[in-house]
Amino acid sequence: MCKKLDTFFVFGDEVGEYKEEKDRSKSFLRINPFYIRSAYLINTSDWKLLKEKEKEIRLEFKLPENREIKWSYLWAIRMHLKNKEIIPKDKPYYFLKNYELEDLKAFVVKVISILGYLDSVNIIFTITVNKNVECNTELDIVKWHIQETMQRVEMEIQSTDSLAIFFFDESNEKTNKHIRNSYRKIYENGDFIETYSHIKDSLAFELSHHSVGLQVADYLCGSLHGSLKKYTFSLEVFNNYIKPKLRTDTSGNFMGFGIREVPKDWAVRKWIEEILGSKSIP
Repeated sequence: MCKKLDTFFVFGDEVGEYKEEKDRSKSFLRINPFYIRSAYLINTSDWKLLKEKEKEIRLEFKLPENREIKWSYLWAIRMHLKNKEIIPKDKPYYFLKNYELEDLKAFVVKVISILGYLDSVNIIFTITVNKNVECNTELDIVKWHIQETMQRVEMEIQSTDSLAIFFFDESNEKTNKHIRNSYRKIYENGDFIETYSHIKDSLAFELSHHSVGLQVADYLCGSLHGSLKKYTFSLEVFNNYIKPKLRTDTSGNFMGFGIREVPKDWAVRKWIEEILGSKSIP
C-alpha cells in the first residue's frame, strides 16, 4: 500500500546469465536456461521492520549475523549431501557445514514470509528465456531488464508524491558501468514514460552481504528460477509467499504487471502462466 509521501527502496538482484547465440553452448543453456532479475519496492518503515525481523530469525536459527546465506547455497549443500560429500573448505558456504539443510531452508522461508505482512511491498520480475532470444547482446538484454523495472516502479507510484531509490547488487565492473549508464539515459530521455519524476536520478550498488534488502532479492530470484524448473520447494515458496506480493492490475493479474518477459513474447508469457498461473493469491 503506497502512501502519498512514502520514500521507497527498490532492491534488485539477478540470477543466471545471457549470452549471444554465437557464444552459447548446450552446456551453457543447460546451466543458464533463464536470465532473471528481481526487484521489489518497500517503504523505509517496512524496510526497518524487515531488517529487525531478519535479525531475530538469525538469532532463532543461531546463524552468524555477518554472513550471507544465498539461495544457491541451499542447492549446493543439497548436492554435497546427495553425493555424500563433505563441504570443501574453499566453498563460500563452508561456514554452514554444521547446519542441517532443512534448518537453512526453514530460515530462508521465514525471512521471505516477512514480506507477507509488509503492506508496502510490491515485487517485480523480468525474465529472459535464453533459447528464445537470438541476436541481442548481453548488454542489450540487461538494459531492457532495467528499463522494464524502472517503468513498473514509476507506474506503481506515479499517482503519489513518493520517491523510489534503487539499490542493486554489485556485479563485474563492465556490467555495473553499463547498468549505471543505461539507468541514467532512460532517466534523462524517457521512453513511453516521458519523465521518471518518482525515481531518484541515480542508482546505488551495495555489497549483498551487508544488505538484508539485497539478500531477500536473491531469495526472490532463486525461488522463481527454481519454480520455472518446476522444483517442488521453489514452487511452494513462490506460491505461498511471493505470489501474493507480486505487482498486479486491479483484477489481480500479475502477468505483464509483476512478471514481464524480456523481450516481449506471448509464447513465453503463456508458458510462464502454465507454470505459475496468472493471478495473484489474495
